[in-house]
Amino acid sequence: MRLKTNRLIINILLVFSTLLFYVHGDSYLAKYVFILQFFLFALFGLVFPRKILYFFSPSFITTAYICINMAIGLYAFENGLIYKQVIVASYINDEVILRASLMFFVANIIVFNTFRNRINSIDSEMRKKAHQFQLSRNQVIKFFIIIPVLFAVDIVSDKLGTQGGIFTIPVTVSILYLSYLLSRSQEKGRWIFYPIIILISLFLQFDSKREVVFLIGGIFIIESISTVQLRRLSSTRLFFTVVVLGIAAFYLIIAMSITRGFGYYGVKNPIEALSYVDDYISDENNIRLVLNNIEATTVFFHSYNAIDMFLTREAPMLYGKTFIKIAFFPFPRSVLPIKPNSIIHEYTYRYDPYLREEGRSVAVSLYPEYFWNFDWLGVLVLFGVFFLFNEAYFYGINSYFEGNIQIAVMGVFLIAYFVGYLRGSGIDLFLLYLLIAFGTIKLLYYLIGSNKLYIEEDTNT
Repeated sequence: MRLKTNRLIINILLVFSTLLFYVHGDSYLAKYVFILQFFLFALFGLVFPRKILYFFSPSFITTAYICINMAIGLYAFENGLIYKQVIVASYINDEVILRASLMFFVANIIVFNTFRNRINSIDSEMRKKAHQFQLSRNQVIKFFIIIPVLFAVDIVSDKLGTQGGIFTIPVTVSILYLSYLLSRSQEKGRWIFYPIIILISLFLQFDSKREVVFLIGGIFIIESISTVQLRRLSSTRLFFTVVVLGIAAFYLIIAMSITRGFGYYGVKNPIEALSYVDDYISDENNIRLVLNNIEATTVFFHSYNAIDMFLTREAPMLYGKTFIKIAFFPFPRSVLPIKPNSIIHEYTYRYDPYLREEGRSVAVSLYPEYFWNFDWLGVLVLFGVFFLFNEAYFYGINSYFEGNIQIAVMGVFLIAYFVGYLRGSGIDLFLLYLLIAFGTIKLLYYLIGSNKLYIEEDTNT
């Protein structure tokens, strides 16, 4: 009852602030409404019984991602801190900010209300299961054969020009699978394995900063859920852990950007680049590049521009085409010309057709895809999709507690890669990633199995 009351109060404040923004009609207030929404969403998490499980939910990750990126983007736009500000200003004005912000506020409220507590009680029997794992030497040997092979395949595919991070997924899933086994077995050696595997990923995937961040996030999720089950995670410890990881992730993103040539430091690897991060971010001339590196300003610009295209009817109604594209993945376009395009293609082609003809693309955040496909009915589809995402998330969490390794790792992967969906990869590509992850997990279970010890009751008494 108390949770329902808290939700009601927060919803009243969310609706009131949105209506106040609409009535006042001042685009300058948009960033403050985003900040207020983020505060209210976080506040709900602080009163939720199992806080960390709310903060990992698709609802909170989505609303936090939108609020933070839009608030930073709006501030940067108003203060001339966006890379290529002149170009951006030719697309974005006060009217665009007013209309698009209002739609984002409504979408955030919808997504927030899809969250429902579906956690089974963590009883003594479930905690007992947390100790029923033992990692065998044979399993470790198999992993140290499989993971290097997958890294090699990923590197070769990248050299051949494969795009989309398809071959990175089996690498990430395999590492998460092993991390789950290590965590459930309470192997102390995992604290050596984690930094080593992250460093290897940094060197081998320095041009795929998102994948490395997703991997770090996945490991953090695994360890956090384990400590929740074993009652070893306090709110204070969680707060400082998140702060430290947030700073570390920021440094890694900037270091990997420097490695790719930003700042012209001439470094050859992310470790060398780390020594230049402070110099890079302290230079006032680089602030636009830093905001671009963390993608806050690009997410802001393309999201607002995509909504403007929808409102001005520059973009045609897609009638769900980008959602059903997943069904056409097995067929190349040469064989099936009616194969639908992704939201990335649809947006990029209308924003800059020459860029698309070169094979490049730009992503928008997830909300425009719903409006481009279903008009204002998109908010209802949004509610339905996120209701399913949250149900799948809790199913994964409960499976984690119960020791179902296949579903548990799928749940961790869904959340770890969720930001990739939020930044605008399109629901079709995200579902494809989930299918690849599912196939990888099935193969790993066949090759390696689980390390769960099934303790049989003594029936002779």
